[in-house]
Amino acid sequence: MDNVKKTIGENLAYLRKNAKLTQAELAEKLGYSDKAISTWENGTALPDAETLTKIAEFYHVDMNFIFSPDTTKQRIRRMDNDSAPSTTNRQKILIISFLVTLVWLLAAIIYTYLYIYLNISESTGDNPPIWMAWIWAIPVSFVAITLLVRFYWKSTTKLTIFIFGSLATWTGLVAVCLQAITLGTNIWVTMVIGVPIEIMLLIWLGLGNRMVNRTNKKEKESTKS
Repeated sequence: MDNVKKTIGENLAYLRKNAKLTQAELAEKLGYSDKAISTWENGTALPDAETLTKIAEFYHVDMNFIFSPDTTKQRIRRMDNDSAPSTTNRQKILIISFLVTLVWLLAAIIYTYLYIYLNISESTGDNPPIWMAWIWAIPVSFVAITLLVRFYWKSTTKLTIFIFGSLATWTGLVAVCLQAITLGTNIWVTMVIGVPIEIMLLIWLGLGNRMVNRTNKKEKESTKS
């Protein structure tokens, strides 16, 4: 009985929130107190059959919807996601593009500062090559893209994250080697560091896909049962 009360309460709360009504507003429309609405939604009490019929007619749903426990959590989760401010894929891409452009703007500022204010125009003597500002902007851009894609699209784009993560790794190692060469040291051997990193990314990609497939399988089995 407690499970029935909980299910009905969750469904009633979902219907009210989906209709964008407060408990007080709903109570006024149904002719009950907001305390009664609260007890129905938290599962401590049940409305009578006549009241449930009235509520179903008010929300334009059938009684099966109110008593159904199968998709309650999914409906509530979907309702919460719909009510939260959403960011479209186009906006996400624009945000990523903006931040990558910001990285290159910083590289341009560094290059300009070194060229004009420090009067470093070429890599002679103790002067470092200022073109390295552009080289470092490449792996930093890939790192920014990787993190933002992971933040916005979660595990649904593991292949994309793997690709950008690999690009960030190898371009970062190239930048380190070039920077070392400009300082008079040849450390191209450090490129081998990218091999275990790449293997780790491949393992992460494989584990992620396996977990997604396992989750999908469980959801299908629970749906069938």
